[in-house]
Amino acid sequence: MNIEDIMPDFDLPAVDGNNHTNNFFDDTQCSLVIFGCNHCPYVVANHQRIVDLYEKFSNDRFKMVMISSNDVIKYPQDSFDNMKNLSQQLNLQFPYLFDASQEIAKTFGAERTPEVFLFGANHQLVYHGSIDDNCMEPKSVNEKFLENAINAVLNDQNVTNNETQAVGCSVKWV
Repeated sequence: MNIEDIMPDFDLPAVDGNNHTNNFFDDTQCSLVIFGCNHCPYVVANHQRIVDLYEKFSNDRFKMVMISSNDVIKYPQDSFDNMKNLSQQLNLQFPYLFDASQEIAKTFGAERTPEVFLFGANHQLVYHGSIDDNCMEPKSVNEKFLENAINAVLNDQNVTNNETQAVGCSVKWV
């Protein structure tokens, strides 16, 4: 995806027992899609940061989902049942979606976990890349790329740093 592209359509099952579509983001000013998984050490190192971001910004103007698209045959720790377990362990309050066909990851152009796609009010991509500048050590973070972008969108400002390199494990393709 390129900056200003419109959020792709999706319809995926979530660990909460419901299917969620991109319509989940209707009437929001700021929409976040994170490609993650259960096993990647980069995602594991970001679990608390992801939960904290949700807790900090969650309101009627901001919504987020996390999508796991990994091959569960080669990486059974990323299975739907294990996604449910992780969601319970972390007490996730946002939808954790399963992209078994990997079509949504391909449509977004996701290549890494974690990799974030932030959309503004018109569902246009305004930021793509990493959560921050130190994916493994939260105490060593100097730049909070995603948080800065969310703040800009919620304050009706332009996102000045639209794209950073996503650092993490590769999506595990079938």
